[in-house]
Amino acid sequence: MSRFLNDMAREIARLDLNVLRIAEVRRGGEAEEITLRPCGVCQNGYSVAKAFTAAAVGLAYDRGLIDPADHIADILRRFMPAHYDERWEDMTIDHLLRHRPGFPSGYLDIDVADLNPVTGGDYLAYLFNTTLSFAPGAEYRYSDAAYYLLSRAVTERTGCALDDFLWRELLLPLGFREMAFSHCPRGYAMGATGLYTGSADTAKLARLYMDGGLWRGRRLLSKAWIDLSLEREYGFNRSGADGFAKGGMNGQLLMGLPDQDRAVAWHSFDNGDMKPL
Repeated sequence: MSRFLNDMAREIARLDLNVLRIAEVRRGGEAEEITLRPCGVCQNGYSVAKAFTAAAVGLAYDRGLIDPADHIADILRRFMPAHYDERWEDMTIDHLLRHRPGFPSGYLDIDVADLNPVTGGDYLAYLFNTTLSFAPGAEYRYSDAAYYLLSRAVTERTGCALDDFLWRELLLPLGFREMAFSHCPRGYAMGATGLYTGSADTAKLARLYMDGGLWRGRRLLSKAWIDLSLEREYGFNRSGADGFAKGGMNGQLLMGLPDQDRAVAWHSFDNGDMKPL
């Protein structure tokens, strides 16, 4: 076991944080993990799901099926109602990836609210009937609505459900053991949250991005997409000089630290402050 993981485990124990499992994936794909508390094989990564949905957009981009400049109204036109806020016509995939579509903060968050009474179980119709709070591109407002729309866009353009597309094109090649996505009542992956994976498997995505889209010599994502997504913070946020990370509710983390050649993930269930780590 790496010194890094052992040091992390000791620090987590000293701080008495409710971290369940920590993992590191080294160059070449070698994975190590430490289970700190009894838990199942897979845990909810909450918003870490967004990094995987952004990667799915990248897979579609590499196949010429989606471009960041594409308009969501053009992709999902057949689902749109007769009357809607005309500003929907200006919303692009880039706006969604960067949380700038025009929704208020926290919109369509299944982790904090029961949405079925207000949506009637049709999340897409509910969104298309929303009057936007801002012009697309004008304001950053973090919301799960943006990544649910990306899930629907990937499904529409690939003809394959987001989670099935990820399994076939990314997760099987990465050697994932198990994965499950939370779905809306109509059966579409949420995209924004509810991705259940193991910590070591989760860390493989950071390793893939650190290695420019290559996994054990096989290209899974283009270097062009990796560079574009890290530059524009599609799914990840920049961290430090050249690092990147994606966090999730209750203390989840996926991180790439190129200067240390380290890809790390952990799952936890901590309603307090994870900042000491």
